[in-house]
Amino acid sequence: MIDKQTFLEYLTEKKRAQKTIDEYMRLFDQFDDTPPVPAAIGEFVGEYVKHHNYDLMGAKKKYQFLEEFAEFCESRVGTDDYEETVDMFADAIRAHIRNHFDGIARRAIAALKSAIVPIPTDAKIDPQYCGGLTNEQFVAAFGRWQEIMTAIYDAIEQGSPFEWGWPGWRGMGLGDFYNHRVMFTLNAMVQSGQLDGDTMIINKKAFFAHDVCKPKEKANLLLKGFADNGFCIDGLHDKKAETFSVSCADNAGVMRIIQSYFSRPHYPFSQAAHIFILSYRFVEQNQDRDATFLARADCMTKSWREVHYWLYDDAVKHGVWTTAYHPEFADSIVYAKKSDSSQRLFILIENNFMVCRLKKVFDKHPEKAAELDARFPGIFRWKWNFCSTCKPECKFVLSHSDGHCCGFSDFRFENVTLDDAKFIFELFKLEHNIKSV
Repeated sequence: MIDKQTFLEYLTEKKRAQKTIDEYMRLFDQFDDTPPVPAAIGEFVGEYVKHHNYDLMGAKKKYQFLEEFAEFCESRVGTDDYEETVDMFADAIRAHIRNHFDGIARRAIAALKSAIVPIPTDAKIDPQYCGGLTNEQFVAAFGRWQEIMTAIYDAIEQGSPFEWGWPGWRGMGLGDFYNHRVMFTLNAMVQSGQLDGDTMIINKKAFFAHDVCKPKEKANLLLKGFADNGFCIDGLHDKKAETFSVSCADNAGVMRIIQSYFSRPHYPFSQAAHIFILSYRFVEQNQDRDATFLARADCMTKSWREVHYWLYDDAVKHGVWTTAYHPEFADSIVYAKKSDSSQRLFILIENNFMVCRLKKVFDKHPEKAAELDARFPGIFRWKWNFCSTCKPECKFVLSHSDGHCCGFSDFRFENVTLDDAKFIFELFKLEHNIKSV
């Protein structure tokens, strides 16, 4: 392992702040026995997920330390006290960072691509979004835009997200912001430009002022990818020009429909799902359900979509608040008695399961506990997973047969059928005394 004193001298020579040096020395002690392989680097950083003990700042500090340590290792090459392990550590650190964050970005891109459901040829578009195009022209242009977006996502997956400007560990905590940067960049174009016929003229200063376009070098990487996959971009690198233009050579209507698509309201946040999901549902006419809900449901299997359609319609009948995009539960469709999402029932789309908090219903209707246990064997025998000091006399303890669980935690129902969903929602209504409206 590299000598600690040598690393300290390197940091001092680099004129790092004393607070930073002290932090790096503390992390060096933790890192001291780590072997120079990517898997061990990952164990040093530790797993970080989005829940109550997620240490974002701690993980970022470790990655910042690793970045500095890798640069230090690389600086030792060719010195008198050079050791072969310094190359191994630098390579292992680089490999872990690249593979880990590359994988996160690829999975996000794959999900975004799979969410692009082709617009039907008979789709009816709300006239306010047609932008001077006929319904038929709009549908054709929208279909071409979807093809371009699919090609862009394919290119990102087949190459590397880093080559398209993804930030790696520096973007931690802003995963959704960066993973949606393709759509966010198109939105920035619309907000910074105006149409001139079928071409969008974009003000450079306004465009590069958007957060998603910082730093400029990374935004240019993305724009290069745009140009390689269907968009025509002119004037971007002309230092004298205050604007640049974007068009689509093989379908002149594409920029018109991009302009109209991103003209939808962006606030409140719950109404901005169109800048996350590319779907014709946001411009469709005469919908009988929420556009965001329909856009997300289009991506589901037929059987799971049937569950969602029934639940959505029944929730509306009972005045239950619902949203298909909620910042706290970004991967869920939320159903709640109140709009602050308390007393909630929410469904995770990707994993085909429902999550629901229940307790009072079993006090009033003990037979429901038996039926629930029959439908989902072992549902009352989950391990305690909320408090560190559970006690049998706790008022939140739920007991049924030989099982016990915490009534303050959510029940998680897997492989839910339509019949199961009806039963669970009936429990939810009993729990919160919800009546038809």
